Amino acid sequence: MSMPDRPLTLKQEIFCRKYLECDLNASEALRQTYAVSHWKPESIWQVSSRLMANVKVSSRIQQLIDEAIRASAVTPQKIVSEFSRYAFQKEPGAYKKIAAKDRLTAAANLAKCLGMFIDRTELTGKGGAPLEVEIVARLAAARSRLAALPAPDAA
Repeated sequence: MSMPDRPLTLKQEIFCRKYLECDLNASEALRQTYAVSHWKPESIWQVSSRLMANVKVSSRIQQLIDEAIRASAVTPQKIVSEFSRYAFQKEPGAYKKIAAKDRLTAAANLAKCLGMFIDRTELTGKGGAPLEVEIVARLAAARSRLAALPAPDAA
């Protein structure tokens, strides 16, 4: 087996996984994977940088990141499914595990997701008067000043 065809070593695979667990900190992933407690911080940084520069290691890390993204992708279907699970759980004894207020909240959120409830907010000015929007008044004043200007001579 030639060098490029060789798979990652077990330690390299562990390093890749630890890298994700350590919030993408290569030095910490190296510390948790290899016996480096007696190493200088500079040495840890150099070796972890070399590992990250390894094409197979960086490719595996990207593959693990992509898998994590796919697994945790939030979709409208997942949200509706989760709200439904809490709002309408039918298992015996399930209502004792999930409080009534939590089931009600889940049902209300589910209804909002499905467009059954629409939140509307009414904006008013002082004392319930119409809302004054300064930019509209300034724009109207500028238009009236522009209209009062004499027409330019056609040259």
